[in-house]
Amino acid sequence: MTKRIVGYRKFTSKKGLSTCTVYLQEEFSNSEAENSIALKGIKAESVMLFGDDANIITDAAIGKELVGYFGYYKGSLSVQSPAVK
Repeated sequence: MTKRIVGYRKFTSKKGLSTCTVYLQEEFSNSEAENSIALKGIKAESVMLFGDDANIITDAAIGKELVGYFGYYKGSLSVQSPAVK
């Protein structure tokens, strides 16, 4: 599944850790398309990157793909070993 970077926000956490919220556009899955009465617009999610992982996101990453091992942790999208492709 393609997860295209459409924006980001960088900040320092209360604990002093470099943090980046990455906003992603992705395609609707086949299952979502097959089980929907209507399906319009874009699907968007955000993922948080911390420490050194936060530093991989720069202005040059906009429009590129975020790759890694995606999953959910405590209800939020997470990514391990992120890279910009």
